[in-house]
Amino acid sequence: MVLLHFLKREIETLFIHRFSSDTMPWTYIFRNSGHYWALAGAIFGYTVNHPSNALVVRTPMQTNLLLALYTYAELSNLYTHLTLRSLRPQGSRVRRVPHGYGFDWPFGGLSCPHYFFEIAAWMAIGAWTWTWGIIPFLAVAVFIMDRWAQQVCSSRPVLIVETSQL
Repeated sequence: MVLLHFLKREIETLFIHRFSSDTMPWTYIFRNSGHYWALAGAIFGYTVNHPSNALVVRTPMQTNLLLALYTYAELSNLYTHLTLRSLRPQGSRVRRVPHGYGFDWPFGGLSCPHYFFEIAAWMAIGAWTWTWGIIPFLAVAVFIMDRWAQQVCSSRPVLIVETSQL
């Protein structure tokens, strides 16, 4: 699940994302590397691969439910990324208001559903592995995504009326 998640993220970065900035601040390299290498790689990786984790037993129902939740979250995350991509013409920094799955429904509308589905996928991974090692990784991820969401929401105009809605 973790490998598939990161593979999906690499594909999204290469072929789907249209970034508003030309470059990433160099300080983010250290933050991202620490988050992924130290928390996901070392701590979570250690706890998942520890011999005591070999004793985790799941019923067929738990297996099917967790795999379904993980798949739903990952595909929903991908779909919301595709929706966001369609809102920014190539080569521009235009930000349009997203509508549709995740943004308006099924949860009453989320301002950053791609973050919501990302968190849901990691929660499914945490439930699957049943180790404490997911907690620091997920806590930092939620903190960072919350900060990004606050920045995005605070930079949007309060009221936007699109002609397609009139």
